[in-house]
Amino acid sequence: MKKNRIAYFISSHGFGHAARSSAIMAETNRQNPQVVFDIYTQTPEWFFLESEAPFEKKYTVVSDIGIIQISPMEMDISDTIKKVTHFLSSIESESACMAELLRTREYQLVISDISPLGIKSAQKAGIPCILFENFTWDWIYEIYETDYPEFIKINRILADIYRSVDVHGRLIPFCDETWDADLIIPPVSRNPKHGRSETRKQLGIDSEQLMGLISMGGIPENFQQVRKDFMNRQDTVLVIEGNFPAVTRSGSQIFLPHHSEFYNPDLVSAADFFIGKAGYSTVAELFHENIPFGYMLRSDFRETGPFRSFLQLQSNTLEIEWQTFKDFRLSDAINQLIAMKNPEIRRENGAKLAADLILQKLRTA
Repeated sequence: MKKNRIAYFISSHGFGHAARSSAIMAETNRQNPQVVFDIYTQTPEWFFLESEAPFEKKYTVVSDIGIIQISPMEMDISDTIKKVTHFLSSIESESACMAELLRTREYQLVISDISPLGIKSAQKAGIPCILFENFTWDWIYEIYETDYPEFIKINRILADIYRSVDVHGRLIPFCDETWDADLIIPPVSRNPKHGRSETRKQLGIDSEQLMGLISMGGIPENFQQVRKDFMNRQDTVLVIEGNFPAVTRSGSQIFLPHHSEFYNPDLVSAADFFIGKAGYSTVAELFHENIPFGYMLRSDFRETGPFRSFLQLQSNTLEIEWQTFKDFRLSDAINQLIAMKNPEIRRENGAKLAADLILQKLRTA
């Protein structure tokens, strides 16, 4: 039986886009094993292998620019302008070359997780395109237009590209409510591979101890102050992901490298509470696992408002100031998170609805 081939262009800004795309690919392939994917992104291949995304080939391409990050919470807008301007100046020629590859690979469908290059390439190849997004880059950049008028032209080009797609799927928590979507999709997350008790045993955490997970997501933090707190706390073990060279333990703290042997959704499922930056995959995975979440938001990033609104609707979340986190003054926040009740709710993973949409489009492509 002939396979249904799909090209998936994924933003490399953090790991959230790759995480939800992996979940969507896995669910699509589960429903129809004849569907196979090729991935186009700068996100490293190990991430998709670890996430069990069913892909045949991975092409390393600059699929978008996003925001240039100095650290998990700091951005460089001037450098962003420079790189986005260069990216868009060559997008016509790059997409023409990419269209040749898309035709050669005989794709029936192209999916873009906010990649302008994927959309332009699909158009030039004459292949239908689905956009999955909870924001687009023109919407993110719009607030900078007053201080950086270069964004006015950039945003006009990007808006035209995004709004030219054949099918538009919007993922909760989404940002831009002024643009209609063909389908609103609940939060999409990867599933754990191992049970809670198995992961905790692997970490060396006793069954009577609480486990807190601290992570900044796809852009790791150095955690300079981390060893100054909770060294002698016996009732709670803190598992901290960051720029550490190896898995080590010091008292009641376990330090994990940014990429370790532990699968992140397994860590989330094993935790009693989580503290970290509110990125899409973190929010979605905690939402489905019903884990209390102490979150930080970037004050100068436009996604912050919609994310805060979504998180404030949940009964087990707490906003933490960035400076409080940076100084690792977290005792009060941890006590509040421990006291929170986990809602006993089973929520639908949006990956199923996204997969349904893909398979429906394949049938008409």
